[in-house]
Amino acid sequence: MLPTSASTLEIELKPSRLLQWYLALCLCLFMTAVFFLPLALVFETLLEIMLLLSALYLFNQHLLAGGRRFVQRLSIKDPQQTVLHYADGTEQQASLSDAQILFGNAVVLRFRIKRFHKTSIFVLPDNSGREERRQLRILLKQPVQNTNKLDIARN
Repeated sequence: MLPTSASTLEIELKPSRLLQWYLALCLCLFMTAVFFLPLALVFETLLEIMLLLSALYLFNQHLLAGGRRFVQRLSIKDPQQTVLHYADGTEQQASLSDAQILFGNAVVLRFRIKRFHKTSIFVLPDNSGREERRQLRILLKQPVQNTNKLDIARN
């Protein structure tokens, strides 16, 4: 949790070139792999169409600043009280379900929005400020007091 004297942590996000290159590289590798599979042409074509559609979905979700579901800003009061501000002007309450710090600079946040809906946010060196990432890493390393019923039942 954030200290009581601290206010809400605001993280402004921009489209990430690193993530764009990573997605393009993965798409090329997977499409090449499908090409070499011993499948009928119809199945290869269907698999490649599915790969392209999933790449377009991910591109819209995480990379296009004008994309409907692109998260432009995170407002983190506490990991369980986060507001996602989308590019289309909508806001949504979310709670952090998982976070991973990669290589010290990159952070992957997994949010639960509704009961069965989750989304991932990539906070990378090229799409956010250095100080914001540092504050986020500090926040994520602090122990979280969880009052989840499953945790209570285990004790």
